[in-house]
Amino acid sequence: MIINFNNLVKYYGSDIILNKISGIIDNKSRIGIIGANGAGKTTLLKLISGVETPDSGTIYINPNVKLGYLTQNLVFESCATVFDEMLNVFEKEIQAIEQLNKLDLSSSDGKNEYDRLTKYISARDAYNIDVKINYVLNGMGFTEKQKSQSISTLSGGEKTRLAISKLLLCDANVLLLDEPTNHLDFKTCAWLEEYLKNYGGAVISVTHDRYYLDKVCTEIWEIEYGKLNVYRESYSSYKKTKAKNLELVEKAYKEQNDYINKLEDYISKNIVRASTSKMAKSRQKELDRIERIDKPREYNKQINIKFKFNKKSWFDVLKLNNLSVSAGGMLLFSDLCADIKAGEKIAVIGDNGAGKSTLFKVLVGSHKDYTGKFLWGKDVSIGLYEQNHEYKNPDKTVRDELWDMHPAMTEHEIRSHLASLLFTSDDIYKKTADISGGESARLQLAIMTLQDNNTLLMDEPTNHLDMMSKEKLESALMEFPGTELIISHDRYLLNKIPDKIIYIAKDKVTVFNGKFDEFLSSGILSVNNESQIKEKVSQNSYKSKKDRINDAKKRTEISNCEKEIAELEKCISQLEKIISENSSNYETLTSACSDLELKKHKLDVLTERWLELSE
Repeated sequence: MIINFNNLVKYYGSDIILNKISGIIDNKSRIGIIGANGAGKTTLLKLISGVETPDSGTIYINPNVKLGYLTQNLVFESCATVFDEMLNVFEKEIQAIEQLNKLDLSSSDGKNEYDRLTKYISARDAYNIDVKINYVLNGMGFTEKQKSQSISTLSGGEKTRLAISKLLLCDANVLLLDEPTNHLDFKTCAWLEEYLKNYGGAVISVTHDRYYLDKVCTEIWEIEYGKLNVYRESYSSYKKTKAKNLELVEKAYKEQNDYINKLEDYISKNIVRASTSKMAKSRQKELDRIERIDKPREYNKQINIKFKFNKKSWFDVLKLNNLSVSAGGMLLFSDLCADIKAGEKIAVIGDNGAGKSTLFKVLVGSHKDYTGKFLWGKDVSIGLYEQNHEYKNPDKTVRDELWDMHPAMTEHEIRSHLASLLFTSDDIYKKTADISGGESARLQLAIMTLQDNNTLLMDEPTNHLDMMSKEKLESALMEFPGTELIISHDRYLLNKIPDKIIYIAKDKVTVFNGKFDEFLSSGILSVNNESQIKEKVSQNSYKSKKDRINDAKKRTEISNCEKEIAELEKCISQLEKIISENSSNYETLTSACSDLELKKHKLDVLTERWLELSE
């Protein structure tokens, strides 16, 4: 056990979010925290990390534990390059190497410091920093060009990937990850999942990614109605256990309720009769002793989503003819050709940065850097869901954001519609600048479901939604009779909805007619297989401990040689000057010449040794 917490209580205002919850984290824990939006998942991470404090209860963290925390709403600003930012993780190791190279080994203190530094460098594997950084950056999908790119020029998704990359190398005992697979493509998800499975410390993840939960997590923590339920099994097993438990509780509740009703009926009929009152009183005592089973309830806060569809478009919805899209002077993809028909459900997939979101911006007219043509069909009305939606007025409340778009609606109608997307009376007065990722997603859905569109462009619509909300959205998209273009990395959604795939890659754009699993089977998408993912950097890339120590000694000796050579050259120059100025002074001349000879001999020996070391 490295972390444990007992009877944690956390309020937000008058609402109790966490109610006397307790848990234990071991050094190899793989925990997935699940629950509805607002259940308290992120709050629990904040309490463990120390970002927030509980209103009551205790948290114990082993003093030797180092926490690494990935927040959901990441703010990452820096003028450094990607690679230099990663080097910052190893600042102490780099300083140790620099100190080692400057050491003077002529003193006992210098030798002691040399031993200390070499041990530290060896233990930290400091001479392989570049190898470690490149391994993680490559796995997280960064190209060689991106490694030298300024962080300020990265997209939001790229910054998230960089933050994860730094976290993986920060030498933390415990990783606290809030939605780690948001913004990751299939290849990067697969790499990260395998990396975390083999991570040396504990991994605690708040996630709605059902594939990730099954791949990485061996323990499920479900937060429901303020309580923490622990299931020491995979997510798929948890779902089965949860269903069985619910079935058993429902059966027990029904049986107990039937029995209670029988007792109450008997008591009411017989309590006033002299002949049966004694028995009725006995039954009353029995009734009073019964420990009532709470009525089972599934989480009742479920979003209600239904997209309007009142006007059909013509059969030809969208024609794409040799469409090539660029951004920032760089070509993202070229020669996209496709004919999209009414009612088709199409997934747009590809690596991060491939240009998927930019394609949507081109189609709605907000991005002009493209060649080729696209043509919308007649009577097409478009609803756009943006991955990173920016509200024009951040001081506007949730209620007013929706009401200003639909001024004809009454306040009661606005409130009712927001309530169907789980906005409470307090939530509707939040400023759009202060809402969470999940709230922003639900607000966008609230806006879209009031529109009357026959074509939907959805950019990562399941990001930030809880499990039940994802399932509700998936059902709404399946029921929608219009046309859908969906950018997504949600592997569950992709298996359910699309019947056509547009795969955007730098070298080629592919249009595939068929389901997502058929597309994967086709081999068009080259996802690293498990053996490739598991394969670590070649052993040849790493040097043995003995070799690293010898290398350190060599570098130190070279440095010391260079210092001594410089001092000797300086002394020789001074001696030669003394000799030239004292040619008539026999005593001075003799001493200087003798000293000069010794210095030159020592210089020859050191120079030879320096050349030998430098080969």
